[in-house]
Amino acid sequence: MSHYFIDKQDPRVADLLLRLENTGRALKKMEPNCQRSFNGERFMNDVELAKFLRISRRTLQEYRSLRILPYYLIQGKVLYKESEIQQLLEEAHRKCLDERNSTRGTARQHGLFLLFLLSFVYTVFLFRLGLAITSSS
Repeated sequence: MSHYFIDKQDPRVADLLLRLENTGRALKKMEPNCQRSFNGERFMNDVELAKFLRISRRTLQEYRSLRILPYYLIQGKVLYKESEIQQLLEEAHRKCLDERNSTRGTARQHGLFLLFLLSFVYTVFLFRLGLAITSSS
């Protein structure tokens, strides 16, 4: 009876390792599309939302302190309901468009910059949401 050691040069092992690598790459591609859900609602943590909106976590904290963003604090973990963030951005976008159309000469009103910023963020949100939908289809 001869002894046969299985090592990386064995074609079966090489094939298995290649398949594992491909599976790992496929999982990494799917990972950003996975989000927490509860009763059909999707939630994001502060790291995910900051990355998504392309702002710092400190800016998110400031928005929370100023009560600009709705959030949930559960055992020290901050969560944002995606539908509430989307609604906030839609409202800010509408206000920005209304302000721009009705007050062409008085663009220095308090909060206009914030409305513009939220409008921009909403546009980015819709753009990225469209990419996420098309990439998951």
